[in-house]
Amino acid sequence: MNSTNLIGLFVGLHKTDKLTNSLEIAGFQSEKIVKYDIDPDVFATSVCICDKYERQMAKNIFDFYKCAKIIETNDTEFDDIRTLIMSHSMAEIVESPEIRHHAHHGGMTSEVRFGVK
Repeated sequence: MNSTNLIGLFVGLHKTDKLTNSLEIAGFQSEKIVKYDIDPDVFATSVCICDKYERQMAKNIFDFYKCAKIIETNDTEFDDIRTLIMSHSMAEIVESPEIRHHAHHGGMTSEVRFGVK
């Protein structure tokens, strides 16, 4: 298998340090891990993988940190990866509309008592 870049797009809480530590504990060299800040709420992490074991390990770690999207690319240069990440992040991750939850009302229950004094 040729060297491949696995890129994870993340939304929300920035846990880049924990993510990087988890990847290093899994056996990835720090030179193979690149972090990108795309937006205040969006970041990406790229890992260079060489075999199926590394791919599965990286995907498991990305899933653990709730990766929004995983992109897999062949050998590309740093600028190409950055452009790819920017295009995917703009196209794939959209801000969700505000969700309003109504308070739960007791209402009528299934327990009805007839003729009880």
